[in-house]
Amino acid sequence: MATIAVRKKRRRITAFDVALYIFFTLVAFVMLYPLWSVLIGSLMPYNEYVTNTLKLWAPNPTLESYKVFFGQEEFFKPLINSIIYTVGGTVLSMIVTTMAAYALSKKRLVGRNALMYIFFFTTLFTGGIIPVYITMKSYHLLDSLLSVILLTTVNTIYLIILRTHFMSIPADIEEAAMIDGANDFTTLFRIMLPMSKPILATLVLFYAVDKWNDFYNPLFLIRSEEHQVLQVILYNILFVGTQNPMKNQFTMISQSNVASETMRMAAVIAVTLPILLVYPFLQKHFVKGVMVGSIKG
Repeated sequence: MATIAVRKKRRRITAFDVALYIFFTLVAFVMLYPLWSVLIGSLMPYNEYVTNTLKLWAPNPTLESYKVFFGQEEFFKPLINSIIYTVGGTVLSMIVTTMAAYALSKKRLVGRNALMYIFFFTTLFTGGIIPVYITMKSYHLLDSLLSVILLTTVNTIYLIILRTHFMSIPADIEEAAMIDGANDFTTLFRIMLPMSKPILATLVLFYAVDKWNDFYNPLFLIRSEEHQVLQVILYNILFVGTQNPMKNQFTMISQSNVASETMRMAAVIAVTLPILLVYPFLQKHFVKGVMVGSIKG
């Protein structure tokens, strides 16, 4: 029996494809170059930093700026606070968001549509700083990490995304579990969550990035250095400099060969690095979660 070989017809690359590749290459360069320039600048000695304008590479790389940055005791406590805020806040946010989204996805919940309208209303209009400050003060939560963690517990957009995903799972699966004697908690933790790993990993990454980069809330809720987070310290380094109210983050610069410009760049990279290290481990689930949200949302 003669076999017929079917050749796959190769798609021709048109001028439009070439223009599209060039365009997105330029877009990628514009987006990545500032971060690359900061990274290279943080690895340069100061004399090379002032003479090298493009900063595409470091001829004589050095880690002196990072040694000075991490060598200051003032940074250890804010770093620990940021880790506690990010990890603890993300865990709490995922627990509350998951349980709320599951409850709001059930048709038997009385008033669920009204609750969703109320939640969505908070994304359009907020009470502002003063009510939040007064509320935290009345509960004696000012100047503590708990105030920031509680304030940012639930992101309504993430709640809607997860609720939509739960609603897209066939009801027959839950009904079969209920017939076998499973209650709502058993159904949620043993059936719904294992089927939702991609979207959960995506929301974990979103929450972690939000909390790690949070600057605004700690700035007005936390006043003491003992409870402050790293992002506010970074702000003091970049914009306030030696006039910052929380000691002097440049005390060691005068005793070293590191200039404040290269140390600022080292601080930016040091604060950005944790999220960049976490992303590769969640990338597979992140891509799946984004696709799930785009199709089912």
